[in-house]
Amino acid sequence: MTQKFIIAILWVIIIAHNGMAGGVWDRINRDKTIRIAILKDKPLFSFKNGAQYEGYDAEYARNLVNFINVNATLIPVDESEILKGNWGPKFDIAIASTLSSKDIEQKFEIIDYYYLRHMMIVSQGLNPKNKLSDLARGAMGALKGSYSEKYMFKKLDSAEVPKMPRFAYRITPSGNRTFDTIEEGIREIAKPNNRDLETIILPSFEARQALYKNIPVRIFPEPMYYEPVVAIAEKGDVELTKKIKEAIGRMRESGTAKRISQKYLNEDISQPVP
Repeated sequence: MTQKFIIAILWVIIIAHNGMAGGVWDRINRDKTIRIAILKDKPLFSFKNGAQYEGYDAEYARNLVNFINVNATLIPVDESEILKGNWGPKFDIAIASTLSSKDIEQKFEIIDYYYLRHMMIVSQGLNPKNKLSDLARGAMGALKGSYSEKYMFKKLDSAEVPKMPRFAYRITPSGNRTFDTIEEGIREIAKPNNRDLETIILPSFEARQALYKNIPVRIFPEPMYYEPVVAIAEKGDVELTKKIKEAIGRMRESGTAKRISQKYLNEDISQPVP
């Protein structure tokens, strides 16, 4: 192999590297298409309706690209495929109801939250108590392994969860229970005169779904705290993160995110904490 040939190869490598130096955003801007991972099947957020995916996440993703002047290709995947990382050419960002955490922050670029889970106190429908202070005499339930379980035991620290708004503990229950599924918790709290359980902590949209199904529950009006759900990308492309973060801000400011949230959830989960 001659010296001239080696030099020529090195120049090809340098030129190719420089051409790719802009990273993912340069390719998106050139091709005018961004590949967005969404979940294959998440009720209310990403579900197939005929040939098209609908739900808060899916419609949010389709509208987001209008603020960066590119087209969207939605790629439905299982959550495990997103969380294992090393996306390569499969997708560029994920708008897939990813709950913020330190683990997510270490593995991915957290762009920004695009909705907040409003975590509500839910009681049996006929419970006569009207004040949170009155509920302190009863037992509380929460989903096992969740932030709500940590909240119930007063072990949740907003400083340890990226993008989580600060909160104060406002209720100290007399006892605690955990559930393997949200459905199990709803079944238990709906039982009349359940002396073992007075309240559970649920996301507002899960609690409202119970009401729509005529399950006898009651939702106390003020959230106890908020869980940030984030758009993520692989680490390393500052320009991509900047552009998507700006677009999320414009989705809020324009009212687009609110409209989508009201359409699918009958409430606005897109805005910052008031």
